[in-house]
Amino acid sequence: MSPSLGAFRCVSWFGVSAALLVSTLAGAREHRRAGAASLARDDANDDRQACQLAFADARQQAGRGHLQKANRLFSQCADPVCGRALANECAARRAQLEPDIPSVVPVLTDREGRPVVEAAVSIDGQPLAAQLDGRAVFVDPGLHEFTFTADGQVVVTEALIAQGQRNYLVTASLQEPPADSQSEPKRRVIAAATDDDEQDAPLPPTARKRSSRTSPSSPSISSSSSSNAALYLLGGLGAAGLGGYGALVTWARNDNRLLLDCSPNCSPASVAHIRKLYLAADISLGVGLASLAATTWIYIATRPTRKESAYSFDFRLTPSGAMAAWGGRF
Repeated sequence: MSPSLGAFRCVSWFGVSAALLVSTLAGAREHRRAGAASLARDDANDDRQACQLAFADARQQAGRGHLQKANRLFSQCADPVCGRALANECAARRAQLEPDIPSVVPVLTDREGRPVVEAAVSIDGQPLAAQLDGRAVFVDPGLHEFTFTADGQVVVTEALIAQGQRNYLVTASLQEPPADSQSEPKRRVIAAATDDDEQDAPLPPTARKRSSRTSPSSPSISSSSSSNAALYLLGGLGAAGLGGYGALVTWARNDNRLLLDCSPNCSPASVAHIRKLYLAADISLGVGLASLAATTWIYIATRPTRKESAYSFDFRLTPSGAMAAWGGRF
């Protein structure tokens, strides 16, 4: 082999190797670019899906009255990564929702009416503020229970917060501490009591005495009045029945005497008329007797029982003789 041919073969082999290396490096770079683009598309799809879920959850929370949570979700889906259409929709919903979120200003006063700052307040069992500095706090609309804790006392009050209401004052006041300072702090409700609260609340001594004196007599008074009304009603019905019987019998007898003029050629209608009068008289008599019987039974059943008579006999010896005494309660 000539030296020139060997040199040519070496140069050719080096060129092919370099071309293959360049092609391999270019392919690897394109593969990395394609992989990065695919990952970016996957991340974008995940973000879009998360944005759509946040938008749907925000609408549900707003419908349930959880306006604060709905506001946070609308803010989340208003990000540009969610797409222009969805981001604009979420931003508009958030701008419409924010004015509807109410706020309250919790205020606690001591026994002299001075404001208490070092106090914690919670809403529906969840912490709301660590101290009362007069600042407004956003809450959801609805009926809430506010619990104030200060100086070892716990004061609970309820307030109905309307949608869109701002800076609503929720006030409470500390009362006199219990006589036993070592005892556990008592909960005191400063709100308008419901019917159940009124039943569970202890009565003052005067009220307890009054209730124990008047409650047993109320059923007897009502039963007595109802029995008297029944007696009057049934008695009047019995008297009316007997009176109706007498009037109907008299009417039937008078019309029966008139039939003597046409007998035996009287019309069947006239005879039927007499029979109807006697039938009505019998019915009236039955109603009257039944009413009077019921009146008598009610009177006997509801008549107050007489107290049993108590008798006593006493015999004593005296210096001048003997003395006997007899007494009784009737």
